[in-house]
Amino acid sequence: MKPSREFRPSLNATDVLEDRKLLSRLKPHYSQRIPVYQPEPTQVLPTPTIPRLQLASRRTYDLAPPPNTALVSTPGNYKVGGATIVPFGYVYANANPGTALVSLSGIPDNGTGPRSFLMSVSTLGQRQNFYATGETEMMMTPPAMFRAGFVSVGVTPTTYNAGTDTTSSQAGELRILNRVGTPVMILRDSTLINGPIGLAWLDKSNSASLFVSNGINGTISRFDFQIFQRGVSQIKMTRATQIGGGFTTAGSATTDLKGPTGLSYDSTTDTLYITSTLEDSVYAIDKASRIRNVGTKGRLVMNTSARVTDPTGVDISPSRTLLVAGTLSNNTTGIAEFDLKGTYIGEVITSPAAGGSSNVTWNHSLSGFGPEIVTLTNAEKAITFLPIIV
Repeated sequence: MKPSREFRPSLNATDVLEDRKLLSRLKPHYSQRIPVYQPEPTQVLPTPTIPRLQLASRRTYDLAPPPNTALVSTPGNYKVGGATIVPFGYVYANANPGTALVSLSGIPDNGTGPRSFLMSVSTLGQRQNFYATGETEMMMTPPAMFRAGFVSVGVTPTTYNAGTDTTSSQAGELRILNRVGTPVMILRDSTLINGPIGLAWLDKSNSASLFVSNGINGTISRFDFQIFQRGVSQIKMTRATQIGGGFTTAGSATTDLKGPTGLSYDSTTDTLYITSTLEDSVYAIDKASRIRNVGTKGRLVMNTSARVTDPTGVDISPSRTLLVAGTLSNNTTGIAEFDLKGTYIGEVITSPAAGGSSNVTWNHSLSGFGPEIVTLTNAEKAITFLPIIV
């Protein structure tokens, strides 16, 4: 918009020679377009999640195996692996969006052992079976779900030696299941899959990437898939590569593999967040969906030891904060919240026992409930839904 005439310099007979020369030099500048001032929009800072928890409305359900299963319901015979929320758009046989899909891992004993299970747990606590492994196969990862109708889990075969009373774990494998729990693909690679303990994923409908953390060799791997959805969905792996490594590891399948335990992928920045349990730290791998053949930990986001020790789970909240599960500074189990630079925001206790947390995830797919934090506690073998004030 050009300036109006009253703002343009004018020359008249009364102007002295110096004024006329000055105004002549200024006239080209006044004739230029005047920029209209546009104030920057007010930045709305994210509202922290944990201070908004409705603790009085929490719902906790026992994770005892469903009826008529081979998994003995004695708590000492199994442990919780992880939980994932069924997303919108997923046609799932036994659950609606917002239902938790939970892995329960049987602990081998006397050379055999109970099976491991995937089961759905509704927001009101109803449980149904989805998939069962063979004996002595442990599932320590949360399940990963693609909207096209596929579920992935990490399985670690573990054997028990009665003579020495010890267990040993093999490298393990990834199993891709269809929407009714039937395996359609099995991936084995002792370098890229070696004691899988954590999963995260990127779902683009016709393609997907699966991130895997390994508790035996301390690496992070990425598996890329192409998904065909003509009639019956089909899945094909297109690439497998290592994108991280060097994490400290310890333990065994029955005593809890520890290493790069928890994973959470942030699609906004293409960043993979990792909890390094034995280092009390959270790391981040940038450009996680694109980088290849990298063996480093990425960048250190924060050391959590002042607030959380033995961190086992991490997730990105819609407020773009980090929710980290583990043992809190008061020797209880819970979730601490940090901003993306590692500044502490708040915490919530989920179990009075230390070292009992498994993983934490965000539930925003509920029907009839508001958004919630969902977490597992291994000590009580329970799942807890924590509603958020919106």
